[in-house]
Amino acid sequence: MANDAPGPSKKIRFCDTDFESTGLRWLDEIENEMLTAIESDEDSASESIYEPSEHDTDTEQEGEEEEFANTDEQEDSEDYEEPVNQASKKSRNFYGKNRFKWSSESFTSRSRTPKHNIVLRLPTLRGSASLLGHEAQPFAVWNLLITDDMLKTILHWTNEKIKKQRANLKNSSRSEHQDLDIVELKAFIGLLFYSAIFVSNHENISRIFATDGTGREIFRCVMSKQRFAFLLACLRFDNSLDRNIRKQENPLAAISELFDQFIKNCQTLYSLGVNCCIDEMLVSFRGRCRFKMYMPNKPCKYGIKIVCMTDARTHYFFNGYIYTGKDSDGFGLEKHLKKFNKPTQSVLRLVQPIAGSNRNITADNWFTSLELVEQLKNRKLTYVGTVKKNKKEIPPDFLPKKTEKLVRMELYLVLLKT
Repeated sequence: MANDAPGPSKKIRFCDTDFESTGLRWLDEIENEMLTAIESDEDSASESIYEPSEHDTDTEQEGEEEEFANTDEQEDSEDYEEPVNQASKKSRNFYGKNRFKWSSESFTSRSRTPKHNIVLRLPTLRGSASLLGHEAQPFAVWNLLITDDMLKTILHWTNEKIKKQRANLKNSSRSEHQDLDIVELKAFIGLLFYSAIFVSNHENISRIFATDGTGREIFRCVMSKQRFAFLLACLRFDNSLDRNIRKQENPLAAISELFDQFIKNCQTLYSLGVNCCIDEMLVSFRGRCRFKMYMPNKPCKYGIKIVCMTDARTHYFFNGYIYTGKDSDGFGLEKHLKKFNKPTQSVLRLVQPIAGSNRNITADNWFTSLELVEQLKNRKLTYVGTVKKNKKEIPPDFLPKKTEKLVRMELYLVLLKT
């Protein structure tokens, strides 16, 4: 039998007549030898099952003396599990400068949508906006955002200013100095829209009303140049008599009433989608204003900063405020919330209307912080955003290194070889 057993000296050719029978016989002999070896190993293992391990490294034997102090009770237990390798467990976490822990393992995926991502109110028109239909006229939409009550407020205080100006004029009976009505006010606002469309915001009025072919004919068809300039100088939005008193608490007192009403109309007419965006914008302005900003990275550089929250899909303006100074970000917030940094106060102020709706907020690294994420979580909101690399929560392993580009190139070359 020894001579018939397969081995390096025993060979068979494929063309032999007994090739198949010989191969099957060799295979049966190999299986029998393997079974005999396994049975002998089990017998030897049963005799020395409680023999201590030969591995004595710090990672595998750390704390083993305490765990096996009472060996008789633990050896008899059928539910005993071998301790986890501590080195592999520690390698799954990263720590920032303030010991904030990050996990390298992703969360287990679920078949169901998590509860904190379920939004019950889908994006849709609300209130009187839902009655407009799919073929709504632009003026009808504009009239929902700028209501007649707002126009009456502008009309009242503008006429009050016109009366004061007319009292100081020698010829007060001229048509350019008469009171304003609601129809002419809408026409005047329409001309202001046209000046923005024609990019004529900083253009001289004489050039806009020029009759030599270089002006805008629609302006001359609506009103005269003198009337337009007079209304532009007398346009007012609030009571100027108590404005200084209101400015002590609110620097935006001259326009805050109408601006708040506009924000309220925006929130009443539309329900936001699942994702919202928060960012700042600079409205070009070079007039006299104490909270005028200079931002060199913006195209217009000088203007009034507005922090706003919009719908990520439709770009609908839902909430916002005008930045009026150092402490204006937390205006209207509760006292205990003003201890957070200014960007956090800004986001918390804007998300007040959607708190508890399970929506997602997206912003840039100016707003992102750990305290903001925790506060939004308490309000049942999620957050997505970039993080500045100087944050204390960022582990050093996440920061770019000089050798990072080289390592990536080596990995790429290895993939090419394989």
